[in-house]
Amino acid sequence: MKTKFLKKYNVQVGTAIAMLAFGALLSLAGFIVDPLGIISDNVVGVFSRCLFYAGSMLSVGAYVNARFDELDNHFKIHGRKEDAA
Repeated sequence: MKTKFLKKYNVQVGTAIAMLAFGALLSLAGFIVDPLGIISDNVVGVFSRCLFYAGSMLSVGAYVNARFDELDNHFKIHGRKEDAA
């Protein structure tokens, strides 16, 4: 179970880093090609999508992990007893 989780997390982080690198390289290439020093609107749009993807991969994963850790700690503290109401 833990190895499956780590593999999924590593894929998320790896794709986020790859998208950040792709966006940065694309932005750099936008400065280099003609017309020099002017970035096309399409390049800015793709770069913003790369940033959005990377942010969502990292933040959603962190949020879900925090919530599951909180739930796991709750069960460790209070046990798995059900109320006899």
